[in-house]
Amino acid sequence: MTPRPREFNPTLIARLEAFSRATGSFVIVVGCLVLLGWVLGRGALASVFPAAGAMKANAAFCFILAGASLRLMQTGPDTPRTRLVVQGYAWAVSVVGLLTLSEHLLGWNLHIDQLLVRETQGVVATTVPGRMAPAEAGTFLLLGVALLLLGDPSPQWRRSSQGLTLTAALISWEALLGHAYGVALYAIPAYRFTRVGAHTALAFTLLSLGILARQPRSGVMAIFTCDSAGGYMARRVLPAAVGVLSLLGWLGLEGERLAYYDTAAGAALMVAATLVIFAALIAWNARALERVEDERARLMQEQSARAQAESAERRAAFLAQASATLSASLDYDSTLKSVADLAVPHLADWCAVCVLDAEGEVRLVAAAHPDPSKVPLAWDESRRYLLRLSAPHGPGRVIRTGEPELVSEISDSLLRAVAGGAEHLALLRGLGFVSYMAVPLSARGRTLGAITFASAESGRRFGRADLALAEELAHGAALAVDKARHYEAEGRARAAAEAASRAKDAFLATVSHELRTPLSPILAWSRMLRQGTLGEEKTRRALEVIERCARSQAQLVEDLLDVSRIITGKLRLEVRPVLLAPVVQAAVEVVRPAAEAKGLELQAVLDSEVGAVTGDPERLKQVVWNLASNAVKFTPKGGRVEVRLARVEGHVEITVRDSGQGIRPDFLPHIFQRFEQADSTSTRAHGGLGLGLAIVRHIVELHGGTVHAESSGEGQGAVFTVRLPLAAAQTAGEAERRPPSPSAPASQREDAALDGLRVLVVDDEPDNKDVVGTLLSSRGAEVRLAGSARQAVEMLREWKPDVL
Repeated sequence: MTPRPREFNPTLIARLEAFSRATGSFVIVVGCLVLLGWVLGRGALASVFPAAGAMKANAAFCFILAGASLRLMQTGPDTPRTRLVVQGYAWAVSVVGLLTLSEHLLGWNLHIDQLLVRETQGVVATTVPGRMAPAEAGTFLLLGVALLLLGDPSPQWRRSSQGLTLTAALISWEALLGHAYGVALYAIPAYRFTRVGAHTALAFTLLSLGILARQPRSGVMAIFTCDSAGGYMARRVLPAAVGVLSLLGWLGLEGERLAYYDTAAGAALMVAATLVIFAALIAWNARALERVEDERARLMQEQSARAQAESAERRAAFLAQASATLSASLDYDSTLKSVADLAVPHLADWCAVCVLDAEGEVRLVAAAHPDPSKVPLAWDESRRYLLRLSAPHGPGRVIRTGEPELVSEISDSLLRAVAGGAEHLALLRGLGFVSYMAVPLSARGRTLGAITFASAESGRRFGRADLALAEELAHGAALAVDKARHYEAEGRARAAAEAASRAKDAFLATVSHELRTPLSPILAWSRMLRQGTLGEEKTRRALEVIERCARSQAQLVEDLLDVSRIITGKLRLEVRPVLLAPVVQAAVEVVRPAAEAKGLELQAVLDSEVGAVTGDPERLKQVVWNLASNAVKFTPKGGRVEVRLARVEGHVEITVRDSGQGIRPDFLPHIFQRFEQADSTSTRAHGGLGLGLAIVRHIVELHGGTVHAESSGEGQGAVFTVRLPLAAAQTAGEAERRPPSPSAPASQREDAALDGLRVLVVDDEPDNKDVVGTLLSSRGAEVRLAGSARQAVEMLREWKPDVL
């Protein structure tokens, strides 16, 4: 018969392990203090009680190594290097003990006794300076070998380790009893030559117990730590036996001293022998009790073994089938439906699978029952009552908390508590639910949904094993759902990346086209101007074309820079109170020449009393200019463009209306997006990058306003409306009191004389430097040019400019 597995007392195991760690630390501290005492000449540290004998330096060193080996065995990392260090310490302890014991037995001197510390002649209870007692050497040999065997995984060697440790504990306990009884043990050969100190015997005893406590689940220790009748008896009897027998020994010795007995040494040996016999008797009795318990449990093991094996086989087959089903598809809806069908009737009579959709709502994706005609009831009941995250029970609660729910037996009071009304309660009672459990679908720390299981017709009552099986199934299903969602998300991301790549290519093509288009006339007219073949009229025409094309390129670059500032969040406003009528009028006047060139009627209807807004006048002018220039661009010859400024319900509205080609309904929602154009082909009739309206939207939103577009369709024109909040009354008053910025007429500014002004121009770009120098010289300034900062510094030493 196979013995039943032992169950150990967890509290006792934890205490023994803590005790083992503590004893390792204790003997390390004792060894260090003794070594320190020998080095500093402090006899109190080496002997504690001078008459009781001192611990030798070699013994202190061995205690440090043994304690370190025991401590590392428990707290050090389980690596080959750590195991090698532990075994090295144990070997060192064994070798020192063996060599010292050989010195006593063979009468030679290996000169190892005073390697660490020189000890003078005449030390109390010492025949050879620095040499530990034979009992100490033998105990170190036993404990060193025991530590070596303790690290071996074989149960046989562990039992041998315990046997050696028990022998060492017996020797140590005997020495400790000798000190307790006040007996000189020199009559015993193992204790001749050098006395074993009281603190040495105590350290040996604690170290032996610590080694035994290191292996509480094997060998002799398993008898005492087993959570059984035998273990209980052993734990109660052994401490009492040790205490009582030790006390009896002391009383017996006192009787000897009163002339009732012969020698004290005989009493100590009698006590030690009695302890061995008593401990063996306790262990034998505990094992006998365990055999009785094993015999009683044999029938229960045989009865449950077959049921457990069959259950495990069914569980493994079910999970294997579920795994195959889950890996067969990347469509999680169909996959989870297959899982629900698989769970019925193997695990439950009812199975429902819910997921949390992108909107945070619980959605039923699968339901199953042996009778397909009842499945619609599950859908109806889940939709009406259970699919709420706030529900106290059911999938909503499981998804909300991420914790499984198990109700082994559904009571009528529970049905009344969860019912959503009398009709729902009647439905639940009619379905005859007996037991219920729900487990979360969790993957990568997120709850994706829940699987609900219920028993009814079968009368099955779910337990912890069923819940564990359901959790394994849910774990696999959650991974499948997560994988399917990632597959879909990857597809969407790939499509978005491809669309972005296409948009980038189209944008680059558009930018290249828009920058190259004005460049061709610039180069052509420049070449003809250099040849000097143009007349005065043609020369003037050439310069106008070059200037217009250069301004067009500059505007394209400025739009790109504005978009870059918008994307990086660096577009800033110079905010102040602004009266909009002058701003709108100025923007309209900028556009008017283009409108007149196309034969368009451009009308500005401005209410000068609309009040002030808080904003950046230049950016607001840019908004109106963009909208008005777009209207002019897309309105055919003979059309009409109207710009209107009015106050509407506490807001200021700027409306730009045109009779142009209009906007397609499908394009209208995207009109304010970057790089969007109704016609983005290379043969489109109108130029531009599709940035102007995106810039308009961002500037308006920075001002706290809104902009929207309306159009009845192609050929019906379009209306763009900007709504801006009015400034507070005090702010508006400041705008009215603010004087207009002084500025000279353009002609006056252009013809301003700089006669006699000394100017130093510094620029590392030769073209820019030459242009600025020529312009200033044409106005009468005395100009010098520097191509670098060093050259400028050299010029400043010889020539002092008025302006740098």
